[in-house]
Amino acid sequence: MTLLLKNSEHAGVAEQPLYWAVMVDLDNPTEFLKIPSSGGGFIRPGDIAGPYVFIGLVKTQFKTGDRLFGSVGVTCPTCLKERTYWLFIKGGEGGWYEEQQGPTRNITLTAAKQFSVKFDGLAASVAPPGKRIPIGD
Repeated sequence: MTLLLKNSEHAGVAEQPLYWAVMVDLDNPTEFLKIPSSGGGFIRPGDIAGPYVFIGLVKTQFKTGDRLFGSVGVTCPTCLKERTYWLFIKGGEGGWYEEQQGPTRNITLTAAKQFSVKFDGLAASVAPPGKRIPIGD
């Protein structure tokens, strides 16, 4: 799975964009996946940067069919707004993302253990199904 960063055509140049992820395997919620942050360069208005290898860097940390959940974000020193998204991936099948509203939130290991048991209900409370954007694997 790869990640694309798109700068709004109405924005200025995004200088030194940085993306990060805080993800956990809900089927083995003992530690966060070791997804490195990355960034640099610039993105002109309306342009896209990437694709960046994203989940592929940690495929050895989970199995096909495992449920990964957490948040990903992007910002830069010149960006007016930090963007964060809830992200769900079922290994080998696909998943969804949804932009977080309000203050930035990350999942904790304690919350991941609760999510692993009651995922559908809890996920619906943070990312309503009608707002989710599907992704392929």
